[in-house]
Amino acid sequence: MLFFLLIILPAALCYYCATQKDKRFVMPLFFGIMTGILLCSFKFFFFYTHRIVYDKFIINVLYLFLNQMLLPCAILYGAFFVCSKDTLDYKGKFCYPLLLSFYAFYLPYSVITSAEGLYTFFSVFVKPVLFLVMINEFSYFVRKCISLYEDEQTGSIAPQIILCLISLAIPAVLEGFIIIDRAVLFVYLISLLYVLAGVIMKLKQIKASYDYE
Repeated sequence: MLFFLLIILPAALCYYCATQKDKRFVMPLFFGIMTGILLCSFKFFFFYTHRIVYDKFIINVLYLFLNQMLLPCAILYGAFFVCSKDTLDYKGKFCYPLLLSFYAFYLPYSVITSAEGLYTFFSVFVKPVLFLVMINEFSYFVRKCISLYEDEQTGSIAPQIILCLISLAIPAVLEGFIIIDRAVLFVYLISLLYVLAGVIMKLKQIKASYDYE
């Protein structure tokens, strides 16, 4: 039952590596893998990961948003951004493999050790797909922010930052409904639309990369 959860992000990462012509992604990928392994190991040995699950939508959403989306993305990418001595374009371009390699370890660990509906259909099958879309969208908007900064269009960066936060918040909001068992059909419908939007965005990115070449 856990096979899909364990394989979906590594499979996407393998596809990225196989299709990426610019091999400079190796360092961000290695950074993400090592950070994911170290964080999971640290939490396993030093933290009690289970928590009391409240029947409160906002509390659950905030917990998920902060612990599984915002803080991991912000801290990991922030550390990479500061530590890397490469160009801004490089830092923006390889946000995707950085986060994808990290979540390939961190997401399965978070699901398996959590108390939020362990091994439910949503957590095992829907959540990893939502995270795959989330990582792609967040990476796209981060790269857009950097591109706008380099083009000195700083006034247009704020909307992109808002879109970054929205892309991170949507999976947390959807799972928040699942945890309290509310609007389940609505959640699956929105999840489907969210994934379809992510697929369309990815196809446009692929087309744009071919046009650029």
